[in-house]
Amino acid sequence: MSQKQLVRDLCKSLRLGSNISEQYPNMEAESHEDFLIQLLNSEVAYREVERRNRYLKQAGFEVMKSLENFTFNDVVLPEKLSLEEIKNGSFIDRKENLILYGKPGTGKTHLATALGVKACGQGKQVRFFKTSKLVNLLSDAKANNSLNKFLKQLEKIDLLVLDDLCKALHKSSYVKLFIM
Repeated sequence: MSQKQLVRDLCKSLRLGSNISEQYPNMEAESHEDFLIQLLNSEVAYREVERRNRYLKQAGFEVMKSLENFTFNDVVLPEKLSLEEIKNGSFIDRKENLILYGKPGTGKTHLATALGVKACGQGKQVRFFKTSKLVNLLSDAKANNSLNKFLKQLEKIDLLVLDDLCKALHKSSYVKLFIM
């Protein structure tokens, strides 16, 4: 057995994945400690990327959107919320609700998805649901006697995005944001 294969097997036994066995041959260091620090930093960075990718997948976005593609020209902000607070997601850390409403095609889903994608990139757990789908999932969970388990899963997430929550509120050609 080659040394490289031995490293792979040891990494697998330690549940370190394949990143270390792929990265160590390319690393140069002046001491064993420097080598180890580089290797461990590489693994930490790799796991962070993997975790964020997993969060994006688990979120259940229908399409990926970003704030870079969104124009805030038609967005009416509440007085106590700045555009920067929306963009950096600080309202999530404060556990405040953000409600977006307006006519179809005004960008509510785009903005909500972009905020969710950004939150995943910040290491936050997010779930995206069409409201009707969430209601069906809650009904199914109740019928299967797993409602408490499902609700506990929802409680663990940092941001819950509900799309098509208030179709009756589509009175304006602007996206209006409310902070609660």
